[in-house]
Amino acid sequence: MIIQRTLGAKSLAESQKGGLLAGSIKLLVPLAMVLPGLIAFNMFGPVFTNAEYAYPALVKAVIPWWLIGMFAAAIFGTVISHFNSVVNSSATLFVIDLYAPLIGCQDENKLVRVGKIASVVVSLISIVIAPLLLWSPNGIFDLMRRFTGFYSIPIITIVLVGFLTRNVPALAAKCVIGFHIISYGLYTFAGGEKWLSLHFIHVMGILFLIETAMMLIIGKLVPGKTYIPDHQPASIPMEKWRYATPVSVIMLAFLLSIFITLSPLGLANPEGLPGYFYPLLGAVWAAALILILGFRRHYCRQGKVSPMKRAGEECVRDHAK
Repeated sequence: MIIQRTLGAKSLAESQKGGLLAGSIKLLVPLAMVLPGLIAFNMFGPVFTNAEYAYPALVKAVIPWWLIGMFAAAIFGTVISHFNSVVNSSATLFVIDLYAPLIGCQDENKLVRVGKIASVVVSLISIVIAPLLLWSPNGIFDLMRRFTGFYSIPIITIVLVGFLTRNVPALAAKCVIGFHIISYGLYTFAGGEKWLSLHFIHVMGILFLIETAMMLIIGKLVPGKTYIPDHQPASIPMEKWRYATPVSVIMLAFLLSIFITLSPLGLANPEGLPGYFYPLLGAVWAAALILILGFRRHYCRQGKVSPMKRAGEECVRDHAK
C-alpha cells in the first residue's frame, strides 16, 4: 500500500516525502511493540499463560481508569484505519493485476464493482480468521511477522532489482516468487527451525540476498528485451526533494541506534548496559554527520547547488518578494 501511493505521487519530490514519512513512522514500531513487553515483563514477571495478555494488563496497571475508554477507542481507530488501507490495496491488486488481465475487462464501472465485491470477500475472510490468531504459540505479532515474510521479501527484491537494472526479465521475478514461497514455506511449515537454527528474520535476510543474486544471474544469462510502452507515460516533475539525502541518512542512523539499544549491545545485555554503548551510538551519529557532509561536498564538486544552500536561497527570494 505504501508502494502504490509512492508510485502514484504527483512528483518525485512528493514521492520521496511520502516514502520517508512512512519510513519514519515505521521506525516507531520496534519501540511501540517491544518496549511495552519489556516493561510488562519487569512489572509482572513471566506470569501470563498467553503473551497477548501482557499488554492489556500493562494498560490497566498504568493508565487511569477514566482514560481506558479513550485509549481503547484510539487503538480501535488505528486498527480500522490500517485494515481499510490493506483491504483497499488488496482489492486494487486483485482487480488490476488478476481480474482485468484474465477477463479482458476494460469497463471501469465493472472493475469498480468487482473491486467492492473483492473488498467484502477479503473483509469476511479476515473476520473469520481473526479469532483463530489467539491460539498462535508465540503471539499475534510474531505470527504476523512470519507470514509477511511470504510476500515482503519477494516484493522488496523484485522492486529493488527492477529499479536498479534494465536487463532482468520478468522470468526472473516469476522464478524468485516460486523459489521464495517453496523455500520459506518449507522452513515455516516443515519444521525448518529444527534443522536450521536461525531466527525467521535472519532466514528472510538470507533469502533476500539469494533471490537478488538469482535475478541478477538470470538477467545475465537470459537478458530481457527493452520495454517499449504502448503510450507515452505522463510527464511529472523529476526534481528531487532537497532534504531527501540528509533525511535518509538520519533515518538510517535512527534505525541503527534503535537496533543497538534493544540488542545485547545495549539494554538486552544480561550483565547490564555495556561501557561501549554510548561510544557506539556516538560513532553511528558521527558517521551519519560525515555522510551528510560528504554528500553536500559531492554536490559542490558536481557543480550543483547543495540542497541546504538552495533552500537558503529560496528563503531569501521568498522574503524579498
